[in-house]
Amino acid sequence: MKRYTLVAAGAIFVSTLIAGVAIYWRYGYYVVWLSSTSPNQNYTVEMTGDKGRGGLFIPSKVKYNILIGGERITSDRLIHLVTQWTSALNWLIRNMPG
Repeated sequence: MKRYTLVAAGAIFVSTLIAGVAIYWRYGYYVVWLSSTSPNQNYTVEMTGDKGRGGLFIPSKVKYNILIGGERITSDRLIHLVTQWTSALNWLIRNMPG
């Protein structure tokens, strides 16, 4: 009986951990890592998201925000998405003979 309790507790812990990480990746706030403003200070473009290459099951997303006069016009629009599979496929295409 004690063994089943330990297995059940482990299963609950792992499933809670996976759900928490998935929710964070889906709804987590991305920090602005690049920002550019027009010379007359009217337009601002902010780049957010991951700067990494992505993992096997974890995509790397780059998003952007556009601000005009300090007012946010677009928010969290997807501009680039990379997974380990697309990165490997791009490498394969570039290095194919012929």
